[in-house]
Amino acid sequence: MESNETRSRPRTNRKENGVIADWSASRSGRPTSHLQRGQRIMSVRRSRVLFPVIAIASLALVAAACGGTNTAASPTSTPTTSATALGSTVGTAKDAQLGTILVDAKGRTLYLFEKDQGVKSSCYGGCASVWPPLTTSGKPQAGPGASAALLGTTSRTDGTTEVTYNGHPLYYYVSDTQPGQTSGEGLNQFGAVWDALSPAGSKIEKSGN
Repeated sequence: MESNETRSRPRTNRKENGVIADWSASRSGRPTSHLQRGQRIMSVRRSRVLFPVIAIASLALVAAACGGTNTAASPTSTPTTSATALGSTVGTAKDAQLGTILVDAKGRTLYLFEKDQGVKSSCYGGCASVWPPLTTSGKPQAGPGASAALLGTTSRTDGTTEVTYNGHPLYYYVSDTQPGQTSGEGLNQFGAVWDALSPAGSKIEKSGN
């Protein structure tokens, strides 16, 4: 039996299995070893170190996302003017039978329609599907051999603008699929004859016609 002196003596650290136990640090009344206390301290220290690192990494991700959004929203460079906006080009080319004729920028033959009265086109609907007009969205340009002074435009009923030369609305022929072809020359379709044009803006006829 313990004496009164032994019971009144405060508990002190004692050695259990080679590890000194600390009675005062245990909330549950059970001894907590210095090893366990050290592990707790290291865990707390690691948490204090990791928390700022995680926070900084999160802020970096947010900043990167915001930066990406700003980049996408930034204005792009001004687009260059398209070739269409500059206007269709009318030039000339040599033909073995017709001589020098008017062509577009790709060398396709251009025609006039003898039914047209002045600069007003008489070719619409089915006619325009076989003889498409040379249209432009800007001022027509004169290529080599053509006269800029003879170039002009006329408004069509569908709202498009057709190029004229020496007062004649200009057309393609649907069967001329390659540059240099003149299969539309001299054809009588849709009420009148179709002719290729000279650099002076006059109709050209094949020899013998």
